[in-house]
Amino acid sequence: MKSDFRARNHPAYWAFAAHRVSGVLLALFLPLHFWALGQALHGEAGLESFLRWSEQPLVKFAETVLVLLLAAHLTGGLRLLALEFLAWRDWQKRLLAGAAGLTLAAGLLFLLNAGPAAAQAYPVKPVRVIVPFPPGGAADIVARAITHEMGRAWGAQVVVDNRAGAGGLIGAEHAARAAPDGYTLLFASASPMTVSPHLALRPPYHPIRDFTPIVLIGFSPNVIVVHPSLPARSMKELIALARARPGQINYASNGVGTLSHLAMELVKHQAGINLVHVPYKGGAPAMIDTVAGQCSVFFAAYPTLSAQVKAGRLRALAVTSTRRIALAPELPTVAEAALPGFEATQWWGAYGPVGLPAALVAKLNADIGRALQSAEVKSRLAADAAEPAGGTPGDLAAYLRTDYERWGKVVKASGIRAE
Repeated sequence: MKSDFRARNHPAYWAFAAHRVSGVLLALFLPLHFWALGQALHGEAGLESFLRWSEQPLVKFAETVLVLLLAAHLTGGLRLLALEFLAWRDWQKRLLAGAAGLTLAAGLLFLLNAGPAAAQAYPVKPVRVIVPFPPGGAADIVARAITHEMGRAWGAQVVVDNRAGAGGLIGAEHAARAAPDGYTLLFASASPMTVSPHLALRPPYHPIRDFTPIVLIGFSPNVIVVHPSLPARSMKELIALARARPGQINYASNGVGTLSHLAMELVKHQAGINLVHVPYKGGAPAMIDTVAGQCSVFFAAYPTLSAQVKAGRLRALAVTSTRRIALAPELPTVAEAALPGFEATQWWGAYGPVGLPAALVAKLNADIGRALQSAEVKSRLAADAAEPAGGTPGDLAAYLRTDYERWGKVVKASGIRAE
């Protein structure tokens, strides 16, 4: 046996160093790793507790280090054996040295395929989808249609969990604090992601930093209506009338900080007019008082107001989307009628907690995208004059950022705060 392989210029030096250092680190690391594993398995929820533990970023990093150390230890040992301790022929030594390289390659391949393999196995237990609003609302109805398709495609249970309150902040916060394992998702409208965080004095989460965007679900345009007694038949006439009567025309909203409130504040800001805000506790009482003439202007989803518009009890002026809608093609957009660049669209997105693995994000994006193309989901969206969206996680991230910044400016300019 040669005795100088510890010399830096010896061919086996680096194999010896890798073997020795990785061995020492494994001796220190493995007991700690298995102790933490035991703690997780003996947690309150047993295996479920372990699965949540295993998805933590620090644990994933530790597992990566463990695989690399094992690969380095085996690689160094095999190469040292081939070069130094075996009286084999050169071709035999090269064969064993090649096996060492394959060992290291296998370790790296394991790391590269660990994420996709986990995504392929998903889901292995029920998936919970948090909707931060009460049952029966637009967000809830859309979420139930999509989760039904997802459950059918997966052959697994997908449960809608309605956690309402504080303008969607309560449910969204719960989703943000969940483990990033794909078993807790958030289906939310624009409000809790782009409006409510600006209104709260201390928002419990940041919509851009604390979530992983998955897919943009769809858009639903709204319409601006006026009572027939108001002498305005277009957005330009409404703006001219408001300028002539500053502070004398009022508008109803679903409540302080709702989209109907902020959209009209955006109209005021862009048009330079002064309308008086009358907040209600929900869309139904706001519509009733507008039909009765107690309020002059109102903003809501077109299906909610279409019957009153057709009966002549309300007059529709424009839709707030970027293009006209199929249910009322005669209505111009606010942007083309009076205020270029105006947009105040209701929309929904699917999110996971921050740290959701990329392979799982890709699978969820593809599966929800397929659900959006189903006849049932398209029919449900069309009933609310909504259109399915889809696209990449990056598309949702970009739209979220733009809308978040837009409503942040409106809230700051108007000085609105949650009641």
